[in-house]
Amino acid sequence: MIRQISSEDDMAAFARDCATVVSEKLNNASALFTIFLRGDLGAGKTAWTRSFLRTLGVDERVPSPTFNVVLHYQAGEFVAHHLDCYRLQSATELYALGPEDWDQPGHILIVEWPERIEAWHTPDWWLNLQDIEGQAEARRVELDGHSDIGCQLADDLDQGSGS
Repeated sequence: MIRQISSEDDMAAFARDCATVVSEKLNNASALFTIFLRGDLGAGKTAWTRSFLRTLGVDERVPSPTFNVVLHYQAGEFVAHHLDCYRLQSATELYALGPEDWDQPGHILIVEWPERIEAWHTPDWWLNLQDIEGQAEARRVELDGHSDIGCQLADDLDQGSGS
């Protein structure tokens, strides 16, 4: 699925749609749902994550986890882990963060800069955010499902069930 996003408000609305589909179709007994976010610095990865998590019920501040590497949230009935791999050199460094604790039913893992660890885990969704030249806030957003549930939820989102 490909969407043209024209502003930060549109990006927030798209993230809300994504979160709505996830919360409608998954529950706290569902297997770990993983979202990989790819995009240049400033592409909107953290902004998308912030709106996604707020839609799931996170009221606290949702900063970029660049310096913490991973931040954890209670997101309604889900537990969310927001991971930023920008400073990691390899998947080996990831193991010091305790990723085995994240692979639980009812958990959602959102990963920025997944290229550094993609061999570690296959995502359910790959979300690519690309700048559109000459348009400061505009983005081309491509969401691909990479698992059965990821494909099903991407199809549901594309058909408008998150709107």
